[in-house]
Amino acid sequence: DLFGRAVDDCLSDQREALAHDIDFVTEALEDHGLGQRRHALDFRVGVLGLDFFQEGEGFRILAGDQGEAALAQAMVLKGFGDEVDVMRKRLTLIRKAIINSATEEVDGIPISRLAEDELYIISNLSKGRVAPELEGADSGGRPMKLSDFKGKVVVLLFWGSDMPEAERTLEYCATLQQKFTGKPFALVGVNSDPVTTLRMMQVSEKGRITWPNFSDPEGKASSQFRIGARPVVYVLDGDRKIRFWGAPGSFVELTVDAILAEKKAPASPAPDRSPPPR
Repeated sequence: DLFGRAVDDCLSDQREALAHDIDFVTEALEDHGLGQRRHALDFRVGVLGLDFFQEGEGFRILAGDQGEAALAQAMVLKGFGDEVDVMRKRLTLIRKAIINSATEEVDGIPISRLAEDELYIISNLSKGRVAPELEGADSGGRPMKLSDFKGKVVVLLFWGSDMPEAERTLEYCATLQQKFTGKPFALVGVNSDPVTTLRMMQVSEKGRITWPNFSDPEGKASSQFRIGARPVVYVLDGDRKIRFWGAPGSFVELTVDAILAEKKAPASPAPDRSPPPR
């Protein structure tokens, strides 16, 4: 709707204000001599043994190291959306984690490395960002790229047969396919099963898995999107910009409907800039 688009435009303008914060954190990470990015861990607050409770607009730490706690809070805040204020809080917490606990480790992984992943998510996987390109192959070994679907609204589903509610997710995908048939829409999977398992499911699932899938048993594509627990959905517009990420459900359909409606809306006429008559 118009209000939603106006809010998005406003947030897009405000997002530029985060550039300084992102540069600051990036420099801090470089100061710690980090090498190549590591794939994200399925990182939870419970791993740190921390105890939080809500107090006003923020969290107060009851136990645990401040740097580790700051990083945990930054990760928790991912679930609060991609609004600029939320991202600014996340960047502040990431900065605190680097300053206080850069050399500390969680399960053998330096806090600074985990903080780097969080910065990557803010910079590359937040609403309004262009999604990373994916290149790989389907279950038949045929080359496949995410950019092959340019111009279409893409529901990018990261899934596997061993995830919770796998059957329900497949049913949901069939519903999506049926609802958006004949429209500039594509459901694209990134499947974590061995390629032989994916092939078997495509044959045995009674025609339900008719949509293209990246075969990703080694997790390379999932790593680019910092996927932990599955299923996870990204909704991308025709320019591959991220419009939604989260669990499958009604918000996915609402987002797809909204993007398709934008495509149908007539463009506003250009303003008349001809000189006034004399």
